[in-house]
Amino acid sequence: MAGQFSRPVNDLLPKWEGGDEEAPRALLPLVSDKLLRLAHHYLKADRSGHTLQTTALVAVFLVTVKREWSSARAWLHREIKRCRQT
Repeated sequence: MAGQFSRPVNDLLPKWEGGDEEAPRALLPLVSDKLLRLAHHYLKADRSGHTLQTTALVAVFLVTVKREWSSARAWLHREIKRCRQT
């Protein structure tokens, strides 16, 4: 699961953080597949029987990413740990 997002993604994230309203619309098609794969990878490694779904995890991530865009993978890992505790 190692790897970086593409240059356009890295350019769009600070624009979004800076308030550019077009940036999230341009960003979503560039990252959605990778985010779903990453979330699936983390959930697959988690215990079985939980009710958290990949798409739900990605949706929460997208809401949170504006504040924590530089640590997307770390955020996903922390969120899964938090969900385990509830």
